[in-house]
Amino acid sequence: MHITRISALSTLALFAALAAGCGADEIAQEEANQTQATPRDLCEDTGGDFSLTEGGGLGSACAPGCIFSSWAIDFGAQEASHVCKGTACACVVQGDIYAACDAEVSGAATCACPEGTDFTSAGCIDVKSQCDATGGVYEEGACACAQDGASAYDVFVPGEGCQTPAHAIIADHYATSGTDAGSFINPDVGVNVVYRPGAIDVVGYAETAADAAALVPWVSFVSAGGCFLEANLPDFDCDDFTKQGCFFEEVEDGFSRFSDLGAALNDAFQTEMYSEYQLADIRSREVLTEIVTLDTRTGVALYWGRVDGVWSLLFIDTAAYDCSA
Repeated sequence: MHITRISALSTLALFAALAAGCGADEIAQEEANQTQATPRDLCEDTGGDFSLTEGGGLGSACAPGCIFSSWAIDFGAQEASHVCKGTACACVVQGDIYAACDAEVSGAATCACPEGTDFTSAGCIDVKSQCDATGGVYEEGACACAQDGASAYDVFVPGEGCQTPAHAIIADHYATSGTDAGSFINPDVGVNVVYRPGAIDVVGYAETAADAAALVPWVSFVSAGGCFLEANLPDFDCDDFTKQGCFFEEVEDGFSRFSDLGAALNDAFQTEMYSEYQLADIRSREVLTEIVTLDTRTGVALYWGRVDGVWSLLFIDTAAYDCSA
């Protein structure tokens, strides 16, 4: 059985919102803020045994200007972080049970996980097996991923093992001259290419980088390099972008930009330009899409997602920033 210490996690209860005279919107937001699983939830829901370690006596100092309080628990203002002489308590600002403090005393909440598992942000999981299977080095409940030439960006993701965040992989593509975005196309899934052969945008399909290049021969998928990803795409009008460079942004849930385009073309021309099968095929990539990137030098947006755990290029949009008729 592996015991892991957990830092105290305190949240305001709905009672706090009511006591402060909050309106319905504020209360709804407060409820939403409390949906995050607590350390106790994570521990117990994954088979661990959660316990609180001893703090000081009730009313004793736990940090400068802060004391251990049981009232904070009784009124729902805080979640218990310690046990004070047999009573659940939390470290709060003296005179304000709704303001939590980090206790400067030894001991914190602990989770005793089942044998062979360790406590993580996802609860008790088999860190060693996941670490070993993805090339990391396991030691004392932790997984070190950047080993033997592996990417320094690699991090341990509970449930997945050592992973390289998408923005790191893609950042290398934009920063390094000569790297080919086409190499990220998974031939089992293919890529949709959005382009403007005339007055309207169309959504084409390509199985390989060569097929994609044939659809848009004027576009180079090879990086010019020297461009470093920044968060949030710039605004655009037909004169220019509001800022220049290379950018990335997370795609929101429910992303349907390209299947919507196909359906809109069907409606506009009262014909089946895209069959239900083709629209469903486009949607199958949209649900995988997680990140969009843009190089303002080319005006081409690339959409990325994971296919069987491997980051892949799913959409190439050459039309979104094209103002030609």
